[in-house]
Amino acid sequence: MIIVRHPIAPKWSILAIAMPTLASDTKKGISTEDLILDGILGVSKRFGRNNNLEIGFGVHAMYSYGDLLITPGISIDYHSNDNKWLAQFYWPRLNVLYSLTPKTQVGIAGSIDWTRFNLKNYISKDKEVDYAQFSSIHAGLQVDQQLFKNITLQVQAGMGLGNSYELFDTNQKTVTKYSISTMPYAKISLSYRMGKR
Repeated sequence: MIIVRHPIAPKWSILAIAMPTLASDTKKGISTEDLILDGILGVSKRFGRNNNLEIGFGVHAMYSYGDLLITPGISIDYHSNDNKWLAQFYWPRLNVLYSLTPKTQVGIAGSIDWTRFNLKNYISKDKEVDYAQFSSIHAGLQVDQQLFKNITLQVQAGMGLGNSYELFDTNQKTVTKYSISTMPYAKISLSYRMGKR
C-alpha cells in the first residue's frame, strides 16, 4: 500500500492510495495478467481543532484481467488527541489500532477481499474458463511496526467469513460458484506513506 498526500490548501490535500497485488499460481510464469491494480484518487480535508480527523473522497478503481471496475472511493483517518488511538477506513478495508509505543500499534482489522487467478483454457461444465475469483470477508487482529520513518510492517491474522470461489468465462459470466467454509487467514504487508499526516 502506498499513500500519498499533497497539500493544496490549509486543510485540503490531494489524496492517492495505491494497493497493487500480485496473484499467480506461477505454473505458467508470472506476467502482467497476474497484476491487480487497486487504488483511490481524490481529495481529503482535515477537521477538528487539532486536525485529527481527515476525510477523503474521490474514485476507487480496480483493474484486473482487462476489466476496469470504478466505484465511489472514500477514506477516513482519525487519531485521538493523545495519538493513542488510530482508525483508518480505506474502502474496502478498516483498521482500529492502539499505540503501545510510538512505533508499535495493535488492534482489530477487517476487509472485503477478492483475488483473481488466471485459468485460461481450463474447461468446467463444457465451458472454457477465463479466470477464477476467490472472495472473502476478513476479520482479525493486526500489529503494525514502524520499520523506518515512513515504512510500516503490518501483520494480520484472523478468520475468513462468507468465502466463495467463482469461475468466469471469457465474457465475464459466471460458469459455476462454490461456497467455502470459514477458514483462518494471515496477511503480511508493507505501507509507505508520503507526506505529513
